[in-house]
Amino acid sequence: MAEKKYKMHNTRAYPRLKASYLVKYMLSDAGSGHEITGTANTRDISPGGLRFWLNESFPKNALVRLQILIPPAGQSISAFAKVVRVEPEGQENIHSVSLSFLEISKEDQQTLRDLIERIAGSPDRHRLIDDADVSVRKIKE
Repeated sequence: MAEKKYKMHNTRAYPRLKASYLVKYMLSDAGSGHEITGTANTRDISPGGLRFWLNESFPKNALVRLQILIPPAGQSISAFAKVVRVEPEGQENIHSVSLSFLEISKEDQQTLRDLIERIAGSPDRHRLIDDADVSVRKIKE
């Protein structure tokens, strides 16, 4: 099986920040009616969503309530999000879970915009994700 390389560009609506912030999540299990709660650390975050690692898989399209601690902003933000992608991360039982915010207050979204803008103008700007971070994806045929 040959591998092909495809060049991809970052076409996201918002710039993303590589950051490890504490996330508390609550997912309602429709099958049992129970709520699944836990904590994780973000891998990256933007005003439009976030990605974190988890040692369990979430179903795609699941709805999740989030509380995210943002120490540089001195506050936490709340959001309601939808799981848009779940990918294995190489290590056994570790998944990368990507979520898109469905509901987030304008104030909390502005907090994220301000944080990213502040970092973009600082020596920490290497923490912003750009095309170089998403440029090549190998696909096996």
